[in-house]
Amino acid sequence: MKKLIHILLAITIILSACKKEEVSQNQNTNGSLIGLWNQTYGAEGDIDGYYINYPNNKVITEHDTIMTPMYIPANLGWYRTMEFKNNGDFEEIANGFDSYHLIGNWQMSNNTLTVEWIDQSSFSNTTEVFTINSLTSNDLELLIHGEDTMHINDTIFFDEDIEIFGFEK
Repeated sequence: MKKLIHILLAITIILSACKKEEVSQNQNTNGSLIGLWNQTYGAEGDIDGYYINYPNNKVITEHDTIMTPMYIPANLGWYRTMEFKNNGDFEEIANGFDSYHLIGNWQMSNNTLTVEWIDQSSFSNTTEVFTINSLTSNDLELLIHGEDTMHINDTIFFDEDIEIFGFEK
């Protein structure tokens, strides 16, 4: 009986030690980025502060309500589409309070989406890097996270911006 308990215990330990390999939907297995996507929601947040020991130990001094609603489609006739083509071409159109038309190319690696285009006002290359939070056959959620720093005397201040966008095919 004691030997049976030890065998069962050993099997339990071995099975619990084996990590099940999970497939993340961020790896483009449940959906394809290829196609025309219509934005359904968007939000943004802002955090300001300084570092005690750069790049660690952030002290937050001010923040906007994180993820406040913005870019609501049909709000004042506003809309935004992104189209990703098989050949790597990209097109984005927005109309409303912030109208523009971008043409460029895109690349995806794991859950990172990089979009490049030529800014028509400055004729300079512009690159935007998104994190793909989720991707299914009909839904896409993109996140942009950026941080600017400024050094004043012995203190490094930061301004952190977060934007999140949802799309449907």
